[in-house]
Amino acid sequence: MSPKRTPTVATNSRKKSKTAGPEDVAEVEETTLVNDGDGFQSQIFTILAGRQRHKFTAHASFLSQSPVLDRMCHGPFEESLIFTIRLPDEKPDTLQAVIQYLYTGNIQRFGSVNETGSTIRAPLKLAELYGVAEKYQLQGLKA
Repeated sequence: MSPKRTPTVATNSRKKSKTAGPEDVAEVEETTLVNDGDGFQSQIFTILAGRQRHKFTAHASFLSQSPVLDRMCHGPFEESLIFTIRLPDEKPDTLQAVIQYLYTGNIQRFGSVNETGSTIRAPLKLAELYGVAEKYQLQGLKA
């Protein structure tokens, strides 16, 4: 994993897609680009998770660690035009753990702490996380 960099922020204008509904696209006409320190500007995407459409935001440069999400961000798909990725089958807490992993290389603790202070990871939550890692081809997350 490369060392973490301090991003710089700029804005650019974006056009709303005529095929996207108002619930999928932010009302602003600008979107934020973040310079990752190497001169590369990364688009910020909105991710809508679960049936309740829990909203997350993440930079395309971090999402691109997943070949599947990379294609959504940069391929010839509606997601790349409206900067919004809909993942109705993903549980928000599981997706939050995936996004945390993409940014930090670590996963959050699941479960409870036993009397020795060690975290007991909830097997069901880890199984969900493994399934999402498999779906989005995140090999490091499965390790």
